[in-house]
Amino acid sequence: MVLKVGTRSSRLALIQTADSCTRLSKLLSPISFDMVKFDSPGDRDRKSNLQTSPPDFFTRDLDNAVLNGEIDCAIHSAKDLPYPAADGLDWFWLPWHETPHDVLVFGKDNTTSVVKKHAVIGVSSERRERWCREFLDDPVLKPIRGNIETRLKQLDEGKYDAVVMAAAALNRLGLSNRIVLKIALAELQVPAGQGRIAITFKKGDERFLKLRSLFLKPVDIIGAGCGRADLCTVCGVQRLSKAEVVLFDALIDNDLLKYCTADCELISVGKRDNNHSVKQEAINEMLAEYARQGKRVVRLKGGDPAIFGRVTEEINCLDELKLSYRLVPGVSSLNGVSIGAGYLLTGRDIDPGFSVVTPRKKGGDSRSIKHQDTMFFSRIFYMGISEIRSIVTQLLEENFTPNTDIAVVFNGARDDQLVISGTLSNIVARVEEKDTGDRAGLIIAGKAAKRRIFGCYGPLTGLNVAVTASPALQKGARNKIEELGGNMVSLPLISPEIVQGEIKGITHIDDYDWLILSSPAAIDFFFQKIFEMKIDLRSVPKIAVSGEKSRVKVLAYGLIAAFVGSSLDAAADISDFFLKQEQHNSTILRLHSSLAPITFSDRLRKEGFIVDDELLYRINPINYDSQPHFDAILFSSPSTVERFVEEFGSDDLNGKVIVAIGKPTAKTIKHYGLKYLLANDSSMEAMIEMLALFQVTNELLNQK
Repeated sequence: MVLKVGTRSSRLALIQTADSCTRLSKLLSPISFDMVKFDSPGDRDRKSNLQTSPPDFFTRDLDNAVLNGEIDCAIHSAKDLPYPAADGLDWFWLPWHETPHDVLVFGKDNTTSVVKKHAVIGVSSERRERWCREFLDDPVLKPIRGNIETRLKQLDEGKYDAVVMAAAALNRLGLSNRIVLKIALAELQVPAGQGRIAITFKKGDERFLKLRSLFLKPVDIIGAGCGRADLCTVCGVQRLSKAEVVLFDALIDNDLLKYCTADCELISVGKRDNNHSVKQEAINEMLAEYARQGKRVVRLKGGDPAIFGRVTEEINCLDELKLSYRLVPGVSSLNGVSIGAGYLLTGRDIDPGFSVVTPRKKGGDSRSIKHQDTMFFSRIFYMGISEIRSIVTQLLEENFTPNTDIAVVFNGARDDQLVISGTLSNIVARVEEKDTGDRAGLIIAGKAAKRRIFGCYGPLTGLNVAVTASPALQKGARNKIEELGGNMVSLPLISPEIVQGEIKGITHIDDYDWLILSSPAAIDFFFQKIFEMKIDLRSVPKIAVSGEKSRVKVLAYGLIAAFVGSSLDAAADISDFFLKQEQHNSTILRLHSSLAPITFSDRLRKEGFIVDDELLYRINPINYDSQPHFDAILFSSPSTVERFVEEFGSDDLNGKVIVAIGKPTAKTIKHYGLKYLLANDSSMEAMIEMLALFQVTNELLNQK
C-alpha cells in the first residue's frame, strides 16, 4: 500500500515529513509513503503580520488537498494546526517530538552570549514580545517573517541583533549550534504543539483511524466517589496517578488531586445546578483534543459516571471520533448516602428491590415521575438467571412488548465475561443454548439493554489475548493490552518457585568474578536470597544480564549490571560476550531455573571458564480443566510453549496469532510447525506492541 502524504515545501517541512514517513514505514512495513509538496498562504505571503493572520495560514492548501482526495493525509508542525480543524478533517499528534523550548539566536559574528541594551530583537508573536520586554534590557522589537533559513540570513546580515525562535526547528535542520540561550518554559510558555508533529486526514478515514490507534491512549472516565477521596476505587487512583491531563468536576474531594503528578495539567470543569462554569460541549471538545495529542487524559466525575453522570454526551463525542475510552466505576451517591445515613435499600425484611429516578431533563426542565410514566423504565434483576423464563413472562404481562431489549451478563468484568443479548421474545432460547455453567448473572431489561458501549478503537479492539507468563507478570500485561483496546485472557502456564534453604554459590558469592542472571525472575529471586541470607551487597561480583528490563531491575536493587545483552537470544548473547574476552579463566556463578539448558555452561567450560551452575528456582506447571477462548497468544518462554502443548495440544494454536518473546521461544514454536511473530525486544511490552503493529498493518492492507 502506498499513501500520499502532503507537506509544505520548506526545507524544515520536508525534513520532518520525511523523518515521520521513514518512522511510519519501519513500523508498518509493507506500507510506504510518498511525499507531495504544496504551498499555503503563509508560504506565498511573506509580509503579513503573523499575529493577525488567519488560523489556517500555513495549512489551507494542504487541508483542501486532503478534503478533495488529492492526497491521503498531510503532515504539519502541530503548532500550525488551526483549532478547531477545518470541517471534514480529523488529526492526531505523532509520538516522536523535539524540545518545546524557545531559544535566542545571535548573528554569526556575535561572540558573546549577552544581550546588550537596546538590542534589536526579531519576534513573530505577542508572547515572545512580552518575554523580551520582561527579561531583556529595553529591547527594540521588530517583526520577522520567513522560514528558518530566511530569518537566519536576515540575522547574519545585521538586520537584527538576536531572534527568538523554536529550538525544535533548529534541531531538525541541524542548526542547534546557533542556539545561544534556551529560554525556560516557566518564563516563556509555548504553544501546545511546539516541537510536535501532527497528521491531518479526512474525518472517518478508517485507514488513519486505525493508524492513530497505535499512538493514542484511552480516555479514563473515572468515578471519584461521593464526596470523599477514600471512596474512589484503587483502579481510579492508579490511573489518576499516571494522568497528564485531568478534567475534574466541582463536587469531588480535592484531596483526590494529590494523587496526580506535579506536572499534570488540572482543569476544573465543574457545574452546579444551572451554573455551568464550562459548557458540556466544551468539555467534550477538550477530551477529544487532549486525547488526539497522545496524552493520558482522565475525566474525573463525581460519584459513579454511569448514574446520572452525563457521561453519555462525553462518550458519544469520543465514539464519533473513534477515540478509545475506559469507564471506571465509583461509589455513587445512591450507595454513599444510603449507607452513610444508615439506610439499607434491600433486605429480606425490607424490600427486594428499588427504582432510581431523576426528575431532571436535558436543558434543566423537569420530567414526570408518576407511576404510569416510570413503570416502563429499565429493570435490573440480580440473581435471577434460574428464573429468567418467569421474569420474561411477568414483564410481558406488565405490557412490556416482545421486542423489548434484554441482556444477560455472566461473570461481569471478569476475563471470562459472557454477554447474551436479545429481546423478550428470544432471550430464553439464547441463554439456554449457551453453556453458561455456574457463572453468576445479571439481567437488564429495557432501554438500558439496547446499546452496549465499548469505547475501544485501539489496535487490539475485539481481540482476546492470552498471556502465558507467570502470575507476577500478568498485571503489567493486562494494563497494556486493555490500553490498546484488547481483552486479556489470563493463562499462566508456569509458576516460578524459589528453592528453599542455603545456596552454596550465593554463600560464597565473593569467590566469583561474574554472576549470570539471564531472566527477570532470576534477578528477583537472587536478591531475595541475598537479603534473606544477610549477605553484603558489596561482595556481589560483576553481573551479566540480558535486556533493558533486566538492567533496570538490577538497578532498582542498587547495583549496576556490568554487561547487558541486546540480543533476543539471552544465552547466546551472554556466552558470546565471555568468549570475546582475552582471558578465559574467569570464575562464573550461573543461577538458573529448573528448565535451563546445560549447554550454555558447557560451551564456556570448553573454553577454559570455571562455571558453577546453581538451581535458584523451580518452574512448576499450572493445570486447567478447560481451555479459555482466545484469538492471540503471547508465549513468554520456551517452557510456556511446551506446557501449552502438553495441556491443550498444538492443534489449538492453528489459526491463532502467536507472538514469541525471543529466539529460543520462537525455535520451540517453530518445532511444532506453527507461524509466529517475534517481538523486537525480550519484554512483555514488546510482544504486545508487535501484536498491535501486526493487527494494524493487516487492517490497513485490507482497506479498499
